[in-house]
Amino acid sequence: IVDEIIRYNNSQNPIKPSDFRSTDRHQERLRRQFDAIPDAVYFGTRRGGENDSARRPKQAISSDTVAQCLASFHGQPGTGYHKLRNIWENDETYSTYFSDSTTATHMVFCYSLLLAVQRAKLDLTHREKRDALAEDERETLAVFRQRGSQFLLVAAVGSSIEILLDRPVADRFTLSFGTEVSPHDGRALWEPILDAVLPFANCLRAEELKGSLRNESRVEEAVASFRSIVRSTARGNRPVFADFAQNVEGA
Repeated sequence: IVDEIIRYNNSQNPIKPSDFRSTDRHQERLRRQFDAIPDAVYFGTRRGGENDSARRPKQAISSDTVAQCLASFHGQPGTGYHKLRNIWENDETYSTYFSDSTTATHMVFCYSLLLAVQRAKLDLTHREKRDALAEDERETLAVFRQRGSQFLLVAAVGSSIEILLDRPVADRFTLSFGTEVSPHDGRALWEPILDAVLPFANCLRAEELKGSLRNESRVEEAVASFRSIVRSTARGNRPVFADFAQNVEGA
């Protein structure tokens, strides 16, 4: 009852949905695990005092962004993009992404993929300003400009992970770069993979999805098409994939 009163009546200091998980045991455990990861700070869903945002270091990782990355990498980009509030408020949805299986290193693995996707978009945008894009790159940039495209690409790469690693993956939550890899270093490990698979991003165009990540069946079809092309080109990209796989722990 107290939670409901706070949720719907606090206007002076608006409550974020994630605030109601601030004392959750998984968030507390993950905050401790992040202490071992270089150049990464995770406050979980804890905001602290009124000046908390001003005191957050640059290497702080947003709990909302991590939740979106986890949902997307594990096959639900629509949840990550359209239903972030539901991740925090719905117990069943929350436990899908934050459970005993969730580790800080896996969160960095997913989050650093998003960083690589964001860097790829930024690079294309800068090159467009210099009129230095090939036609296929313009098409890729057009995909990036769709709503939710970054999380959709995280989902597409996540769905292809067995191809990238050239081994079965029984549980994606076990995948990580280990405790010694920062989010920045993780991004560098993902970047060659993005370079190899970005030409296939046309499978993720808005017209293929009927314009929305809420259309789950269309999203699944688009991601499956992306994965099929990754598989068909895996032999040619094997050196890149193999170098990446050497840095990935878990299966």
